[in-house]
Amino acid sequence: MKGLPVGSILTISACFALAACVGPEEVLVVEGLIVIEGATLIDGTGAPTSQNSAVVISGDSILRVGSVGDFRYPTSAEVVDGSGMFIVPGFVDVHVHPRVGVEAETLLMLLAYGVTTIRIPGVGTTSPDSQGVALRHATATGTLVGPRMFTGGKIIEG
Repeated sequence: MKGLPVGSILTISACFALAACVGPEEVLVVEGLIVIEGATLIDGTGAPTSQNSAVVISGDSILRVGSVGDFRYPTSAEVVDGSGMFIVPGFVDVHVHPRVGVEAETLLMLLAYGVTTIRIPGVGTTSPDSQGVALRHATATGTLVGPRMFTGGKIIEG
């Protein structure tokens, strides 16, 4: 899969509980599907891990989560072998101060480490009060690639 980090952990941001499975008789007819098969799925709810999982992705959405063989998909789907790897929900960092001038690199680094949501409490007294808001807008509109962002406007102290 293009852009898939090499390593033993695959991080996918999703609410796995909401992804319903379809029966093996139903074929998912969607172009551009990516299917990760064989990984161990940890859904973050405290439920037991799911061995030999299958996760079907379309664009930036997870369509289905289940076990290999639970559902079918077209032969045009890109299948990624997740054997020996883990799929976990994205991590949340609630105290991030992106370095002024290298914000794009900081946001990409966070994604590379599996952080898919951040909170910026403030960016410092030397930068504009609206920097966090501008970063949030840039990631929401796709101008910058980065995690989902929560931030305030003016810094609280300083």
